[in-house]
Amino acid sequence: MAFVRAGEKSNKALDVAIAVFGVAMVLYHLVSTRVIIQTDYGQQNTQLFFALVMMFLSSIRGLLAKKGRLWLPRVIFSALLLLLGVAATVYITVNYERLERSVGFPEPFDMVVGLVLMAIVLEATRRAWGPILSIVGIVFISYFYLGQYLPRPLFHPPYAFSFITSYLSVGFSGIYGLFLSSSVNYIFLFVVFGSLLGALNATGFFIDVGRLLGRVLAGGPAQTAVLSSALVGTCTGSAVANVAITGAFTIPAMKRIGYKPEIAGAVEATASTGGQIMPPIMGAGAFLMAAILGISYGEVMMAALLPAFFYFLGVGLTVQIIATKYNLRPPKEAINWRELLLGAPVFIVPVGGMFILLLMRYSAMLSALYAIIVLLLLCVLRSKTRPTPGRLVKGFTEGAQIGAGIGLACATLGMVAQSITTTGLGGRFALIVDAISGGNLIIALMLTMLICLILGTGVPTTAAYALTAITLVPGLVNLGAPVLPTHLFVFYFAIVSAITPPVAVASLTASSMAGATYMKTAFHAIRLGAASLIVPYIIVFNPAITLRGGTPLEITTIMVGLPLVLLGLAAMFYRFWLTGLNSAATVLLAAGLVAIISSMLAPNVLTFGGGLVILLLIDFMQRRKVHSRRREIQAV
Repeated sequence: MAFVRAGEKSNKALDVAIAVFGVAMVLYHLVSTRVIIQTDYGQQNTQLFFALVMMFLSSIRGLLAKKGRLWLPRVIFSALLLLLGVAATVYITVNYERLERSVGFPEPFDMVVGLVLMAIVLEATRRAWGPILSIVGIVFISYFYLGQYLPRPLFHPPYAFSFITSYLSVGFSGIYGLFLSSSVNYIFLFVVFGSLLGALNATGFFIDVGRLLGRVLAGGPAQTAVLSSALVGTCTGSAVANVAITGAFTIPAMKRIGYKPEIAGAVEATASTGGQIMPPIMGAGAFLMAAILGISYGEVMMAALLPAFFYFLGVGLTVQIIATKYNLRPPKEAINWRELLLGAPVFIVPVGGMFILLLMRYSAMLSALYAIIVLLLLCVLRSKTRPTPGRLVKGFTEGAQIGAGIGLACATLGMVAQSITTTGLGGRFALIVDAISGGNLIIALMLTMLICLILGTGVPTTAAYALTAITLVPGLVNLGAPVLPTHLFVFYFAIVSAITPPVAVASLTASSMAGATYMKTAFHAIRLGAASLIVPYIIVFNPAITLRGGTPLEITTIMVGLPLVLLGLAAMFYRFWLTGLNSAATVLLAAGLVAIISSMLAPNVLTFGGGLVILLLIDFMQRRKVHSRRREIQAV
């Protein structure tokens, strides 16, 4: 018993330590938006210090929470890694100016520190995200060290061991560089903002708005899931978090009115996955995209706005088709109008203000800072949302823990990117894509899509996007693809991997909450998210969808043709329009959809008009069929 009590006391002490470091991490980032505390590399090193401390403290906390035994060897090993990580980052801070002057030519002890730091970052990343991302990092780092011994085309010129170690760690590239800088300057405070919204009870507004939509449209709770997930997505950028926040309410409600468990889970998983492409706070990869391209995050956000709208429109139309086909008529849910009106400003004002600031080209950090300040001020005005010290600390700590995990992933990705860039491996990947595709952009895009989906099964979406962007996007650009749309193409499919088998984290989470079969849920999610398989290709070929110009015909095909395509895909997958579709009508519908989609990729009046005529014909046939049945019923 004394042994158990000692473990409980240790857990409480670790909880306090995690909270202290979490709050300190948030305060450091908040202050550094207005006060120059350190250089950019100094800020990156400080974030890495906090990230390592948060990760290993949480890991030790998890080990001590195991029932029955303390697992002392693993606890001691984790504590040792924690101390080494702290020592390495402090060493870099103390020796910053000397290390900066000696890039590529480190002293022997510098090399020891660099190697230790690389190993600790990889291990911390493994604990945060699982083994795949760390294994990817080890493979590319090993290639940097050993590629000179490989045959062509993988051979690269030899580099000194000290040179490689410097460029991957203590030489302020690799671990330190574009990716970790993006975590510091773009991602971290947005993550904290999203966590605060949840901790301060601001997310109840999402559900109320969803209920309002569910009163108007067929499908009720399913439409609630779509809209509330879209709203949550504007501030979280995490599919699994979105499922957890909205699914707890929407999935049971869908099942109560007759949705099969696998469909209920699929609706929630698909809608929540779309939250990562919903501005203003998209998935962390979007912030990396802005940094890689050297453009403002506002430009990325605006380019993603219409694709995000059409994604959710596609899910909503599919839900409508399902509800009509199975005659699911939900009861009208009561709405607390007072709470809806009073809760609206807590969400609309900070999120809307952030959106406007980003469009005005304020920095991402500054926009997030002002949004957090406004959110806290508005929450103080109402007793229901007024933060207690405990809730505030919880919001800061949860945000810091998520941000720490993202920072570690960015540090590992930085080493991967440095290995690819310095060895010239990226150029070889571009040549391979060109050779396999035969110079055909469509085939190259399909190959890229498959690689994104495969990567997304084992690594977080941010890493899947970053790895593909580093290796394959240059090849696509060489084939004539526009730069920003191509990055959005990759970003889209990295996100869609959350609902595609064999490892679909959003579908897995939602299926467990719904008590459904995982594979059935995942396959329904693919049908519900059919827009995600079409829209990325349109992004590359049609500038109108990214609000970057376009001819009148290109704009028309998007604004008129794409909604019809989304409706048609839903009807084809579930064999229902106004009534059931037979095989001949389904084939005819598919032909019409192919014609309209091709007109969006390569604008042509004849194919667009032909597709519209086919859809109108199907609608006419369906209306006649419905009218005939009504007459038969009346005659009886």
